[in-house]
Amino acid sequence: MAEYPKKMKMDEPKKVVGQFVVLWRKESKQAAEIMDVDEGKGRVVYEMVSGPDKGKRFSAKYDSSQTINVYDKESVILAALET
Repeated sequence: MAEYPKKMKMDEPKKVVGQFVVLWRKESKQAAEIMDVDEGKGRVVYEMVSGPDKGKRFSAKYDSSQTINVYDKESVILAALET
């Protein structure tokens, strides 16, 4: 079994589409799925997978030099437990 979270660089942001992440939102950690990336604007579109905003989509800036922790569909529960 693979170890999670996996580390991914944001230098190729399309690779994170469909992956799950834990984000800081409204001063708390929340699990979200990356739905799309706008490389021209340096933004990701994500959908909340739990909590009061479950199902809502938001957008956030990213830095192409950063490394993020990602989870796949089979390990998304680990992302939720991290929140």
